[in-house]
Amino acid sequence: MVTGNMLWSGEDKAMVAAVLGKEAFEYLMSGSVSAECSLMAIGNDQNLQNKLSDLVECPNAANFSWNYAIFWQISRSKSGELVLGWGDGCCREPKEGEEREVKRIFNLRLDDEGQQRMRKRVLQKLHMLFGGTDEDN
Repeated sequence: MVTGNMLWSGEDKAMVAAVLGKEAFEYLMSGSVSAECSLMAIGNDQNLQNKLSDLVECPNAANFSWNYAIFWQISRSKSGELVLGWGDGCCREPKEGEEREVKRIFNLRLDDEGQQRMRKRVLQKLHMLFGGTDEDN
């Protein structure tokens, strides 16, 4: 089976790691099972809502927690094509001070057009990794 590692050049890998973060990139590249199989296995977990809730309610060791946790799942359209759709989710209101800091960081990054182009390329690469084509972009 072809994994994401085989599809991308060193430059592409560095770009994706810069956008997603090193840990997220390493996790993405470590998977040797197809995305569909992985999602189906996760989707059958009876504790999914609890796990999503833990992501937003319980900070990690660095005192970081998410505001949203979204589980996307693969389904079939009426025509039989695979589609990515909402599976489940959980959200919380930002804690005091979080919202200002997030807006500040977000605004700094929005100003950089190079960052925007890089994010777009990363999304296109991820789209292709999960079965999309250049024509879909």
